[in-house]
Amino acid sequence: MEATGETFETNAAKDLIVTRDLIQGMAGMFLGEGGNLQDPLANPLHADLNGFPPIYIQLRLCRGSISLFADVILAVIKENFKLHFEEIERAAG
Repeated sequence: MEATGETFETNAAKDLIVTRDLIQGMAGMFLGEGGNLQDPLANPLHADLNGFPPIYIQLRLCRGSISLFADVILAVIKENFKLHFEEIERAAG
């Protein structure tokens, strides 16, 4: 929702439709006037997901590069499931 991830910049040329401005605009429409981008009920990056049942998280590859949302998805995983990036890479094989 905040569109602060580094991959918005590093993969910008690979996805011309999904941009930082688009995501921020959509978040504003979703939350409404005065909405909080860090509300844990709307933004999983700020939610406490401990105790949730197992979930499947998939990163879409764009011509060999990880998607624009990769850093956000990995941050959610690391924060809420206490995994380190190295563990995620090992699990991916």
